[in-house]
Amino acid sequence: MAVTNLASVDMPLQYMCHMNYAYIPNATFSQNIPDEILRLRESVPSHVNPTAQWLAFNQRIMQGEASLSTLNQPEFYDPEIVFFADKLDAYTDLPEFRMIAPDGTTFVTRFSSAELNYVTRWILYNGEQQVAAFALPATCRPEGYLAAQQVMAR
Repeated sequence: MAVTNLASVDMPLQYMCHMNYAYIPNATFSQNIPDEILRLRESVPSHVNPTAQWLAFNQRIMQGEASLSTLNQPEFYDPEIVFFADKLDAYTDLPEFRMIAPDGTTFVTRFSSAELNYVTRWILYNGEQQVAAFALPATCRPEGYLAAQQVMAR
C-alpha cells in the first residue's frame, strides 16, 4: 500500500476498510485464524449506553459461557458488540473471514496481513440499524494507532 501524507506534520497511516453488511438472522461466522484471537472490546465508549442485559451478555462472552459465532440473539446486540484481532500476520499472510447465510450465500473478506494487520468485527441490532460488519480490515484498532500500540505492549 502506498500512501502520500499531504499534511504539514508527520502522522502514522491509519486506515479501516469499513464494510457494513446487513444483519442476516442465523448467519454464522468463520475465519482462518483461531477463534480466541477475536477479543471482545472490554471498554465502553462514551457513545454506548449499556443495559444490564448487554453487560451480562458481555460478561458471559468474557467468561467463555457465550459466543457470537451465529447471529441468533439480536436482543443482546444493542448496543453494539465489538471484537478485535491484532497482529494477524502471526497467524496467516492472507486472513479470510466469512459470513454464511442460512441459504448458503457466503460473504468473504480476504486481505493481506502485511498491509492490514488488524480486524474489527462490529455487530449491532436495533430499530434503526441491523449490521453484521463481520470483518473490517485495518492498519490499527478503531481507537487509533496509539491505543493499538498500548494493547500490544501488554
